[in-house]
Amino acid sequence: MSRMKRQLIGKDVYDIDHEKVGTISELYIDEKVNPERPTWVSIKTGLMGIKENLVPISLTVPQENEVIVETKKEIITESPDITSGEEISSNVEQRLYEYYANVPGALSTVLAENITATNFVDDKSANAVSDNDTGDYAMYKSK
Repeated sequence: MSRMKRQLIGKDVYDIDHEKVGTISELYIDEKVNPERPTWVSIKTGLMGIKENLVPISLTVPQENEVIVETKKEIITESPDITSGEEISSNVEQRLYEYYANVPGALSTVLAENITATNFVDDKSANAVSDNDTGDYAMYKSK
């Protein structure tokens, strides 16, 4: 995991037309999908990189000095944004899955058909946070 993180964090991100989108800031794991590999890549976008958007890692193509995301910049920047540095609640995660379900190649058939709001991580991991302290745990940052 740490090798992948080192290879991606801080890399500039470009869309399919090679328009700069932002910079990778974090990787997120969804244990229900794969506890060993990140499911999402967080990209700092917008002026001064103050907005943060998640992209399914399946859309990323790491290059030597950059990462290409196989979709248009607008798809990325119009996705549900997150608060920088925070864990992802199951409500936000569900919105992300719904949003990217319509983007070709973003989610595998298994994810698009089988991920629902009720089957996200529900155990209290040291890295998970609650959605309004309801015990509604979702994704957490990779280590």
